[in-house]
Amino acid sequence: MGRAGVLLIACLFTLPFMALLFGGRAGALAVWQNAAKLTAMGGGLLNVSRQSAAGADELFGGLLSPGSDRRACLGRYQSPHYYKHSPYAPSRHLLRKLRDYEARHSRCGPGTPPYARSVDHLRSGSSSSTEDAECNYVVWIPYNGLGNRMLSLLSTFLYALLTDRVLLVHSTDDFTGLFCEPFPGTWVLPPDFPVADISRLGVRSNQSYGNLLDGKKIDNDPAKATAQSVPPYVYLHLAHDLRRSDRLFYCNDDQLVLAKVNWLLLQSDFYFVPALYDMAEFEGELRRLFPAKESVSHLGPALLLQRRPARAGQGELAAGAERLLLRAGAVRHGRVRS
Repeated sequence: MGRAGVLLIACLFTLPFMALLFGGRAGALAVWQNAAKLTAMGGGLLNVSRQSAAGADELFGGLLSPGSDRRACLGRYQSPHYYKHSPYAPSRHLLRKLRDYEARHSRCGPGTPPYARSVDHLRSGSSSSTEDAECNYVVWIPYNGLGNRMLSLLSTFLYALLTDRVLLVHSTDDFTGLFCEPFPGTWVLPPDFPVADISRLGVRSNQSYGNLLDGKKIDNDPAKATAQSVPPYVYLHLAHDLRRSDRLFYCNDDQLVLAKVNWLLLQSDFYFVPALYDMAEFEGELRRLFPAKESVSHLGPALLLQRRPARAGQGELAAGAERLLLRAGAVRHGRVRS
């Protein structure tokens, strides 16, 4: 391959990644469309690598469960052609955890009786009943550009795995339809969710954990907090402008208190997985899930499956999550620019 071919490949792989970080969804898709045209002009250089991956494992070593409707998510079966092969096999503990999560999502997700009862309790301002104790939720609220959203969504999913919660996504217009439904049923928060103006929640919101602590409306002493004494929902502001009281989210005692709250609404614009590793509450479980810390990138193909990576190169939008994870792994709490 000549120098021109090398430069073409470099452009094809660098420009979309930069668009993903700096241009948001529209910029990334536009660049990939142009990349597909360049690929055809360059003699199909990308197609060579795709053909070499024809025998790729469609289930990523068990990260994805079998039996999904291929027509409902073409990207689910095309993604193995775009994701870089990981040198780390998924741990058995991670695979069991994912299957357990899928079962819990199926039992507790939107459209199920436990979900309906939890929403009714939230609407009335009361605590959930012991009957639905296994169905607790964390709602991810998108914030900032696409790169930030992918990193914070992956971090929130890991938090849901660690705390046995169901992950629901507040899907805005610019995010809807970008990725496939990764779990049985739906992960989209229904529009009749009783918390009003959820997209406007921020660091000054009265229901933020930091403000609840400052106002003595919640006690972060696990011995004093009960399922009846905590609010029906707590907003977790983990964005770049979080305050000292918001940072108490990362303390073990505060996690024991938050475990008693039925609904957590979480907004972040960075990759906060490294902070979870620093918490004694989660350290042992994280070591079992990911014996090699770098293998946390397995969460990318397990969660972010682009709906229709039909053209050459477009599947890299989802695969960009893996590169973002690897890049973020070297950063403690750095914010990805959008």
